[in-house]
Amino acid sequence: MSTMPGGPSGGGTQAPPPGPTAPKSAWRRALDWFRGLGEAGKVGVVVGLITVTGTLLAAIVGPVLTALLSDDKSPTASSVTPSPTAVNSQAPVQDDSVSDDGQSPANPSSPSPSALPSNPTYVTEYEDQTMQLGQGEGAGTLDFDKPAARLLSDEAWSELSDDAESQSRPVEPDLAFVSQGWGILSLLPGRNAAQLDSSPEGGEECAKSANLGGFSEAYISNDSVNVGDVFCLITDQGNVVRAEILNFNGEGLNRTLIVFTVTMWKPQ
Repeated sequence: MSTMPGGPSGGGTQAPPPGPTAPKSAWRRALDWFRGLGEAGKVGVVVGLITVTGTLLAAIVGPVLTALLSDDKSPTASSVTPSPTAVNSQAPVQDDSVSDDGQSPANPSSPSPSALPSNPTYVTEYEDQTMQLGQGEGAGTLDFDKPAARLLSDEAWSELSDDAESQSRPVEPDLAFVSQGWGILSLLPGRNAAQLDSSPEGGEECAKSANLGGFSEAYISNDSVNVGDVFCLITDQGNVVRAEILNFNGEGLNRTLIVFTVTMWKPQ
């Protein structure tokens, strides 16, 4: 029976030495290390990992949240205040109420009493004009602005009054002379007037008297109005009138016509 050749010592064949062992990974070494810890050591490692993880999350998430909140608080277009340059760059708005010479354009319509300037001057429109105010069937009227005197029937007088009322404006005449059995001289609505014993010198004085007066109507037949009485009146167009009674055409209830001498001033 043959045998394997022996080694240098003449013995039998020996087994080859074991090969090198593969090194453990870092994760495996850490796991083995963790398994070798006691219960208290394991708890300490877990707490430490939680603390480190929280710190890392705060370092990453914190800036992101800050950036998001900053975006929400950024100013919107409606809250941005325009710069002075943007405001001043707007084109100026032209005021059409002022003309090139710095004066307000003249109003084409005549001023109403409430629209008169605080200290107007007055220019004579006509002077010592004779005007007659009769009764007519319904009423006699006198419009100093035109000037014009009219005799109206009852129907025409009612239409004139109703038309003015429907348009919320004064009737055109300033004075009315209505019979109604007594003969009444009436100041029509929308005017101011005063009954005076003497004649004012000019438009300023007459306007002042009219604004302070309280005349509304008078019975012609009982001598409450006499020859020489003066009425200062502001018309619905803002003109100032001085009307002095020259005479009547009768006595008492027979007074059916009043004759005035009239001067009118326009305010400037």
